[in-house]
Amino acid sequence: MTFREVQIQEVLDVQWGDTKTTKSSYVDDGYLAYSATGPDGFLPKFDYDCDGVVLSAIGANCGSTFFATDKWSCIKNTIRILPRSADIDLKYFYFMTKSPNFWPLRGSAQPFISQTDIREMVIKIPDLATQKIIGEIIYGIDLSIEKNRQISETLEEIAQTVFKSWFIDFDPVIAKMVGEKPVGINDATATLFPDSMEDSELGPIPKGWEVVTIGDVLVKQKPGKLYDQKTSSQSGLIPVLDQGRSGVVGYHNEAPGYFATPENPVVVFANHTCSLRFIAYPFSVIQNVFPILGNDLSVYWLYFALQGKQKFDSYKGHWPDLVIKPVVRPTQIVSKAFENLASPLMKLIWNLEKENQGLVQLRDSLLPRLISGELQIPEEMLVAS
Repeated sequence: MTFREVQIQEVLDVQWGDTKTTKSSYVDDGYLAYSATGPDGFLPKFDYDCDGVVLSAIGANCGSTFFATDKWSCIKNTIRILPRSADIDLKYFYFMTKSPNFWPLRGSAQPFISQTDIREMVIKIPDLATQKIIGEIIYGIDLSIEKNRQISETLEEIAQTVFKSWFIDFDPVIAKMVGEKPVGINDATATLFPDSMEDSELGPIPKGWEVVTIGDVLVKQKPGKLYDQKTSSQSGLIPVLDQGRSGVVGYHNEAPGYFATPENPVVVFANHTCSLRFIAYPFSVIQNVFPILGNDLSVYWLYFALQGKQKFDSYKGHWPDLVIKPVVRPTQIVSKAFENLASPLMKLIWNLEKENQGLVQLRDSLLPRLISGELQIPEEMLVAS
């Protein structure tokens, strides 16, 4: 594979995003808008109806790029990049930007990227047919990852909807109170719910259920040896879970702190960020990250209850504040019925997450080798294109 050098301004049109528009202009629904943090809002109008690359040009996310499609806009602190010449494939260029230190950053405390610097950059590109094939290969992997993510999100939303119906709105109980058959559950499950309500400190709740504290319904597990960034590495068999929602701070090859599996999952609570994860694989943790199980209720019920779906939505404290919060405790048999419904959904999510991990590894392995020419595109693919 041969490369030729081109200056970016020869093949790409580089301009600021709409400098007059900020996030304050976002609306609830409309056309996707890109800010310096990515696709994070909507505008009532669109500026482009084509593929484009959006670059975060200033701040903590400076240098990140996003591939925009269909109708979209980009606002203040972004740079939008469109094709100027038929000599470059936009998807190929987008994946070029994922190389470390691709962009010329200025500043230190507040890094930024200059349009002039971008335009004057010299890049090496292969012939257009090779660019298109590489772009489509990697883009296809990215689409699969995003599709799996969306499916996982939908599956969890289904489980959340059932949780809300059963344990917040008490729909099966209310239906039985008026002599109706509860919607969406079979007769055997319907018999598990009472047919009347009783008063409590949180208002009317199903008869036989009770108000307890969060601490009454969970058990904090001993997580084994604690790790941090200094005692973990970038590779290994056992992930080390951190405080952030992103999940993993590093890896190690020692015995895991906790042996979670799809048959015996565990909820992980991060004390400082108050984030939750439902884990079904062996892991270790850093300090102030707590693996927890249900005391005698299903861990599936516990996971969705801790997400704030039970009357403590405004909770923003730490572990001591969490465990004293009141919660409506159902009967053990109803929590088990919820597990029977939710567990197949969550197992599908975990399978999709595992598939995505493999796809990410494949993409991250292929991309630099294809871009550099270390991996050659077979001649028959080039001819067919």
